Amino acid sequence: MRVDAFTGELGYSKLGYYAIRVPAIAEGYLVTHNAYDLQLYCFGKGPSATTVTTSPKVIPLGESVLVEGTVKDQSPGQTSSEFQPRALLP
Repeated sequence: MRVDAFTGELGYSKLGYYAIRVPAIAEGYLVTHNAYDLQLYCFGKGPSATTVTTSPKVIPLGESVLVEGTVKDQSPGQTSSEFQPRALLP
């Protein structure tokens, strides 16, 4: 589950019964077994694209500046059907 630290809004949640008492954790990734759908899940930060803009473009010394930006998920599972979840039974 991911919760926004500023708003408290739920970002995502993965329902499951994670039966392994001690999941595998290495190099920033957590791997565990979900007993609900019998799948292995790996949780961790994936590739992303970040854009940042400032306004105004020219800022006098000591003045305020507005910094805005976006972060987009670039994980292969976002666009490739090869990595989409599949049902266990037809």
